[in-house]
Amino acid sequence: MAVIYIIIYSLYGHIKALAEEIQKGIEASGTGSTAKIFQVPETLSPEIIAKMHGASFDLPIISPSELKNADGFLFGIPTRFGNMPAEMKAFFDSTGQEWVAGSLRDKFAGTFFATGTQHGGQETTAYTAITWFVHHAINYVPLGYTADELRDNTEIVGGGPWATSMNNNTNNNNNVITTNSTSNFVGPSTTSRGLITEENKSEKKKRSMKAWFCCGCI
Repeated sequence: MAVIYIIIYSLYGHIKALAEEIQKGIEASGTGSTAKIFQVPETLSPEIIAKMHGASFDLPIISPSELKNADGFLFGIPTRFGNMPAEMKAFFDSTGQEWVAGSLRDKFAGTFFATGTQHGGQETTAYTAITWFVHHAINYVPLGYTADELRDNTEIVGGGPWATSMNNNTNNNNNVITTNSTSNFVGPSTTSRGLITEENKSEKKKRSMKAWFCCGCI
């Protein structure tokens, strides 16, 4: 029975929507695992967020000292020019005491991403997170090509060998999204599972989005 912390930063709700579907999948997996969603501390002022048409979410804010209580983590990271946002980087940088104590050694971690374009830097964002995992001796568990849908090039879909991901389409509205989602698990074993989510992303059209999730700690 694993305790998994889903730790996110979400400005417009795309990462939050994925996190909620991943939480449902973990708790429905039949492993007895539990998942709790946290957000990292915000670095932007409410005035700046309002000008960016962002949103605030009623989620508990994670502190570095709480990380030791989980068996594994899933980090929801939106990309910023092919890198993680400053908020997630600031949280990672605040874990010096945990590094000194070695309190995160041998835990497991996975990631999931959202970008505004099809080639928005999801893989390079994974690279920037892996350096933090390495220094804490955390085992990073990628998805690989464990789901056949990842080999399907007939439509644009989220997901890749690194992690769950979604392409949320860059537009000028940046409205917080609403979701109408279903989920189910696929994968070759109990230590590598895939989560499909489908999301309504357009005000004018309903387009399906497939995203994939993998974590070795459930």
